[in-house]
Amino acid sequence: MEKTIAKDMAYRAFNTSPFDSCGYSPKYVAQKMLRGKTHYVDDDTLRFHKSRVLACYSTDHGTVFTIVESCALDMHNSKRGFRFVSFDLAGEVLQRETLDGCFKTRKQAENAMWDWLDSFNAVDHYKRKLKGMVERESKRIGDMVKLADELS
Repeated sequence: MEKTIAKDMAYRAFNTSPFDSCGYSPKYVAQKMLRGKTHYVDDDTLRFHKSRVLACYSTDHGTVFTIVESCALDMHNSKRGFRFVSFDLAGEVLQRETLDGCFKTRKQAENAMWDWLDSFNAVDHYKRKLKGMVERESKRIGDMVKLADELS
């Protein structure tokens, strides 16, 4: 995907800006990038799940945002694991390991993240997503036209 197309898609289709991973604190960058899209990295959510954002990355010209987190593997927080979570421009989770699938080290989680990101096709994902958005909007417009006709 070209950078100009990615930027245009973010603004016009999702009413947002492309992701950026610049900043001094991964947690605050993740919160800024995902604010209004998902509660995944909100302070209350992180506290409840005993999770910590360790790193964040913006890939595919800002159309995919990925965090690496440390999370509690049980309710007593006696064991911790590492995993990555990837999001699209709408805040939809694209990939996340279950707690049972967490890695023992951050490095393992990051290696798995890069392998997954290398295999992920952002163009195909957004083609499907945009087509779905068009279909839903077309149906909504059709319903409004029917309703307007009924008012006449």
